[in-house]
Amino acid sequence: MTTAAELPTRPAPCTAPCECGGSAPGGGETATGLERTRYFDRQRVGPDDLSQDQLYVADRLRRHNRFLHGWGIVCGLVVTRCATPGTDSENPCTVGISAGYAIDPYGNEIVVPADLVVDLCHTDGAGSLLCPPASDPWCAPVATFPIDEPRYLALRHVEIPVKPVLGPTGCSCSDTACENSRIRDWYEVSLLEELPEHYEQPCRSTAHPCATAATCASCPQSGWVVLAALTLSREGIESFDADGERRYVVSLRGMCFDCAAPRDTHGKTWAIGTKPQTLVGVASDAPDTTVTIALYRDDTPVEAVLAVRAADLVGRSVADLKKEWDTVPLLDSARPTLTGGRPLTAGMVLAHTPLRGDSVIDDAQDLEARVGTPVIELEEYVHAVAEAEAVLDQAGRNTFRTALVGDPRRLGTLDVTALTAVSRENADRLAAVGIHTLDDLYRADKVPKLTGTATATVARVRNLLIDLHGRDANV
Repeated sequence: MTTAAELPTRPAPCTAPCECGGSAPGGGETATGLERTRYFDRQRVGPDDLSQDQLYVADRLRRHNRFLHGWGIVCGLVVTRCATPGTDSENPCTVGISAGYAIDPYGNEIVVPADLVVDLCHTDGAGSLLCPPASDPWCAPVATFPIDEPRYLALRHVEIPVKPVLGPTGCSCSDTACENSRIRDWYEVSLLEELPEHYEQPCRSTAHPCATAATCASCPQSGWVVLAALTLSREGIESFDADGERRYVVSLRGMCFDCAAPRDTHGKTWAIGTKPQTLVGVASDAPDTTVTIALYRDDTPVEAVLAVRAADLVGRSVADLKKEWDTVPLLDSARPTLTGGRPLTAGMVLAHTPLRGDSVIDDAQDLEARVGTPVIELEEYVHAVAEAEAVLDQAGRNTFRTALVGDPRRLGTLDVTALTAVSRENADRLAAVGIHTLDDLYRADKVPKLTGTATATVARVRNLLIDLHGRDANV
């Protein structure tokens, strides 16, 4: 690693200022710097004055992106082979590109708002990819580049004039012409014959800042961002590398500092210097990644390692994962037998996290970052779940298992009508004194007289909530 003392100290030849300054071609920055319009009374303002302010903001953002964040893929834009309709075989020409976000070498943001399918065997003659033509294939445009050589699927930022309107062109009111009133930030997808020049410089790992910030990056010759590498033959895609030449921008999305020590509702914290026991479970066939969760099991620090397929997590709701993982035991790696005869499952772990059933998971790292430090008292948890299931009607149990992910501590959010014996008449009597949810029931000083077995059911659920919240009963 280069240190400050090792950096050259002799005079260096003078050179021209940093090229581009962050502006894309056609931007508003010049050798004298960025300019914005200064307005004053009775000023005559034209379209150039108003456009200059847009250029000022856009070029500042480009410069910020280019010099501080760099360029490449930020998220998404995953390239996959498409199947031939009605079969399980791969289509010879089409690939899918998922929605995503990238920053190009000029600092422009490239947003692909929705998944798209492109046909690699047909271009517009200039290299831009088209969707498969619906017209007679003999009349369709064809690829003009050589085959059986490496190609690079890439995209770049483009601006498209849209929303045409009629505008005056002369002195007469009848002198009009069509003008586009908006400019849309969009993208172009293409197959490149050569890897762009800016990809020749490899990504740098962490180095001494004095060595990496000595010079500003020069302006690249093009704004292409490569998504995948492939080779085409006359029959279609010959070889395909979805990770070929992909370059990612370092993103802090999902990272943060938590000033409070990890703790749960019981106020416990991790014991510093205590090596936790490790539990291991397998939740997917052919797992290719792991989810590691730090938790407490019966007052003992535990590290639960769950083997999963990364693809099985993407876009899944916590309720779906909880349902699947309720039967996945986290086997003790040190002792094959399970403590107390009750298996700790991955589903139990999810029930003790801050995540609700409708929470959607991005990937394994997203799940790890959001589960916190669960505390699972196995005997208490199993008893509380059984008590909750016993006092809820079918609709209430469904909500408990999905939206509440089987966590008894969230029972208070349910409406009192979720209780088995609380009819509409009983619900009206409770509502008359301000009791609408189970939390209201838990906090109430007095409960009105109810019909049938509702009084016993209410007393039972109140005692359960009191046990869970750690408060003396006041029934």
